[in-house]
Amino acid sequence: MTVNKYKIPIKDITISGSSINLNINLDFSPVDNTELIKTKLIDDEKEKSINPIIDYKKVRFFPADNNWNIIRKFKINMNFFSRKPNGYFYSNPPSYNGASAYGDIGFRFDDLFCRTEKLMSSFIRFNYYDSKDLPNNLIYSTNIFTQILNDQKNDYGFVLPKNECPVSFILGDATLEPETVHEGFYFYWFQDLVDNAPNQEYVVYLEVTYQNAGNGQSTLHYGRKTTNYNTLTFNQINENRFLKVILKNDNGIYKYKFEPNSEQTAFNGGPGGINLNPQSGLSDLPYLTFWQVEPNIEN
Repeated sequence: MTVNKYKIPIKDITISGSSINLNINLDFSPVDNTELIKTKLIDDEKEKSINPIIDYKKVRFFPADNNWNIIRKFKINMNFFSRKPNGYFYSNPPSYNGASAYGDIGFRFDDLFCRTEKLMSSFIRFNYYDSKDLPNNLIYSTNIFTQILNDQKNDYGFVLPKNECPVSFILGDATLEPETVHEGFYFYWFQDLVDNAPNQEYVVYLEVTYQNAGNGQSTLHYGRKTTNYNTLTFNQINENRFLKVILKNDNGIYKYKFEPNSEQTAFNGGPGGINLNPQSGLSDLPYLTFWQVEPNIEN
């Protein structure tokens, strides 16, 4: 320890007194790191031990057209092939806004008229993945069960014959279109993931299958009428297997839209079956038309 020493002779002290300047140094050196441990290390470790907050809140997304305008309802058409003596052919000609009939996939008129369990338990499954490249991860799915609505009835309200009754579905807003089916119309996803995505747009990929409860078959469907796959590469086949879907925070309104590639779009005369902005007179509703994947008929 360093101490400053002062010597004050008595003869220098006057009646009025004398003053002494004392320099007080406030600098100190701790003997150990106790204070640092208490104020820094413990606080840091305490913060590390607390799990970060993960927002599991999901919000409802409304479907939108190509211009991000919300649509009230849209139509889904399902096309299947049937086996003929000379090979496999689609039961419905390649109409991009048409569907096969329930009779083409094994259902009878009695199934339609009586709404049998095997008919009403058949459904479309929308599987959403995090990527179109395999292997990918299933992140969300929804089932759309059979509906017998105006498309399946004649002008008198009776169900159509089995070979005229289309495998089609109309999905609509629960408030604005209460007579439609609402399952599959909305998309539910994590708000935090969309809000923090680039441009607040989060991308997923849709795969469509049809689950037939009448024969137990599950068939894969593309948004493009398929041809002979012997001439295509695996990547080309995979391009049409998944339909791109964009989830967006549009100024506080959460929307989603289907984003078909050039092979899947039907807009402006494209070869596919996806058209969210149909031209006047061609269709009353935005529509998604899917075709069953055609097997290799040469084997």
